[in-house]
Parts: sequence; structure tokens; C-alpha cells
Amino acid sequence: KKKKKKKTVIFKNRIHCAAHLSGRCFSREDMLDNTLPATHPGAGEALLRDEQRIISAFCANLAAYTVHGTLGTGQNGMVLDVSVRPEFADGLPRADAHYALKVCFNFGVPTTQARNAFVNEFNVLARLPSHRNVVRFLCQFVAPVDAAVVAVLPLFAREVAVKTLRDGSLRYHSTQFFVLERLATTLDTYLGRVRGLVPLALAQRILGDVGAALRHLQLSAVVHLDVKPNNVLVELERGSDQLTRCVLADFGTA
Repeated sequence: KKKKKKKTVIFKNRIHCAAHLSGRCFSREDMLDNTLPATHPGAGEALLRDEQRIISAFCANLAAYTVHGTLGTGQNGMVLDVSVRPEFADGLPRADAHYALKVCFNFGVPTTQARNAFVNEFNVLARLPSHRNVVRFLCQFVAPVDAAVVAVLPLFAREVAVKTLRDGSLRYHSTQFFVLERLATTLDTYLGRVRGLVPLALAQRILGDVGAALRHLQLSAVVHLDVKPNNVLVELERGSDQLTRCVLADFGTA
């Protein structure tokens, strides 16, 4: 008698995998139409955190943030250092906290690569259970850029983000935004400050945290595909350069 072969689910791509595991995923059209929920679907206990609940409910718009500078710029977007304006911060556990606002370079033009990267990242972060070594996703929204954001955009993005109309007024194009937890710096920058060889205890901490993040992704059927020092963020002890936590970020190619 022939043995019956076990039925194996073959995932055609990452979106198929996400749909199979979580029962839902989001298309590029959903992202552009701003029909996505502002909070984690199925993120469990992470949804109960006051900070995430308040930001998702009241700060899912660009007017809620003050831009303090740039944290990093990539091919598909840039990350800004922001804080919540006092009129929106009522109820936040840390009214003076800073966050990372990720801006997609998709300003009313068919920049497919930038848009797809943001859709991929959202589909991963929105369904991942909370983990201390994976960047914490707070909310997403679609909105027109404002003057404060345009002022810090690189030139190539600034030229398409704003259009001058015939009457001389400016029209600001809409794009996608993510609000994420903000950490001190990248691992690449942090290790650049280390003189000589990296101490064994520090190397063990870094590898342990990154390994824990990858293990968490593996259990969630996610492959990062772009693990490098620039995509690992570090948290430092207040008032010192002592590394306390490493966090894996940037899931645009996952």
C-alpha cells in the first residue's frame, strides 16, 4: 500500500504566508486608500498598553507631531525624530517622549518600490506579536506632508512632495507614515564609537538580542532578509553609553 503523503502548504510569497497564518493581510490598494486599521490587528497584550492605545486613537495624523530632526534617510523613505504636541499628549504616560516617524517617498507619483516596501513592512509589523527586540509599531496613517516635513526632506523627494499651483499656492502631496518607538541610534553608529576590539560581554549582548529577534520572527513565519548594523537600533542607559537593548527594525524587504 502506498503511504499517504502529508499535505504541505507551500507559500507562494510572504503575503500568502501572512494570510494563511493570521487570516488577513492588506493589499497595496488598501494602503493607498488609507483603509488600514491604525493599530495592531491581533497583537494581543501590546494593544492594552496606554501609550499605543492613545497614539493610535488620537495621534494618527501629522498635526499631532513636532519635528525635531532627521534620524536617517534611505532609498524608500526617511525617519524623523518627533514628539507629540501638548494638545494631543493628554493621557500619555510620557508626555515628553520622542518617537520615530517614518515617511514614505511616495508623493502622488508611481514610486512602486517605496510603496511596496511600506506595504511589506506594515503587513509584517501589524501582525507580529510584541517582542522587546523587535521595533514597536504604534500606528500608521496617510496624510499630506506639511512644511515642517518638507523642510527636512532630501532634494529629490522635496521636488515631488510639493507642487506649485497656477495661483502661486502650494499643494502638498499625501504619503504614508508610520509611528514607531524611538531608540538612541543604530548599531552601526554605536560600534563606530567603540575603540579597539568590541568587548566580549558587549558582543554577547548584541548577538543575544539580535538572535532573540530572529527567533521571534522565525516562530511568526517571517524572514527579515536585510539584517545589518544599520537596521539594528540600540537603547542606551540614561546618562551613559551603556547598551541596554538591541532592536531589529526596517521590515521593508521581509
